Amino acid sequence: MFRRSFLFAIAASALLVGGTASAGTLVTSDSGFGASSFNAINLGGGTIRFTLTGTGIVNLINGNTPPVTPIFANFDPVITLQLTVAGDDVTVSGQTPNPLTKTFTDPSGAAPITFSILGTTNSAITGTNPQGLNFSGKVLTAGTTANYDYTPLIGGLAQIAFLGSDFTGATNARQFLANTGATWTGNLTFTQINAVPEPASMALLGIGLSGLLTFRRLVRRVATA
Repeated sequence: MFRRSFLFAIAASALLVGGTASAGTLVTSDSGFGASSFNAINLGGGTIRFTLTGTGIVNLINGNTPPVTPIFANFDPVITLQLTVAGDDVTVSGQTPNPLTKTFTDPSGAAPITFSILGTTNSAITGTNPQGLNFSGKVLTAGTTANYDYTPLIGGLAQIAFLGSDFTGATNARQFLANTGATWTGNLTFTQINAVPEPASMALLGIGLSGLLTFRRLVRRVATA
């Protein structure tokens, strides 16, 4: 009985130490910018088509410079949003594709992340970004590479911002949304933040602590025997 409990304690402790490290750095937040740009056109009826070109760069992982670089970010090449405008508020009532996908690529491989901005609302003219649209949604799925594990982001915040002041047929975001045929060119920024501690990590922590407590009790029993 002693040997079995002792082995369980050792195994649980090893699981706690090694279980979270094998897939690389656990990512609880990221942000990026860069060469990823867009060309948008107002197709009428609240339908806006964004054609995305170039590749973004992830510049922060967990608030710090990424330990392994570069990390590139690519979005769906074409994103079509159905937007409902009410005063200053712009709500996403439809998105194609659904869900949206962003793929992170580092030297060890690629990790797709899916997210949705359906139902999110942005202030088109009176907010902090009068020349753009900034939508916040939810991370639905996330992958891993050998260097980075993005799964802690699942259920967290996914933010994508369309920024720029190069319009034709409009001079700002509000006019662009109102004028069929208007076009808009700019750049993307993005951020993702997890909502709660990763469930798997919390489970491993619980198992590890349980094992360590068991081991401590056994050592104390042997010492007093």
